[in-house]
Amino acid sequence: MSSDDLENGGEYFSLNTQVWEIANTKTKTDGRGRVYLSRNLIGKEARVFVSDTNQELITCRNYVMLSKKYWTELWGIRGENAGKPLDVKSNGDIWTSQKDKYVKVFMKVVKK
Repeated sequence: MSSDDLENGGEYFSLNTQVWEIANTKTKTDGRGRVYLSRNLIGKEARVFVSDTNQELITCRNYVMLSKKYWTELWGIRGENAGKPLDVKSNGDIWTSQKDKYVKVFMKVVKK
């Protein structure tokens, strides 16, 4: 992502790093549209973003920004999960419909 994107007033997804932290994931979904996280994250709320190109994240103080020009956020689309964030399944991965795409996954931080 270039500084031109910021200067031209593009639209961004903005995530507060005190609420969301990036998960340690592979850089792409597999050929079936899956991204493996960890069994430790089962049932946790996640925000999943995919892109055709591998774009770097922009950080600004306590925020991470992803350009809407490059990144698309994924939500559940079927049944009771329609319109809800994706969650980590019982085998530690997230299923998407996006095959062989670059991915960034952010997990909700649990306050202790």
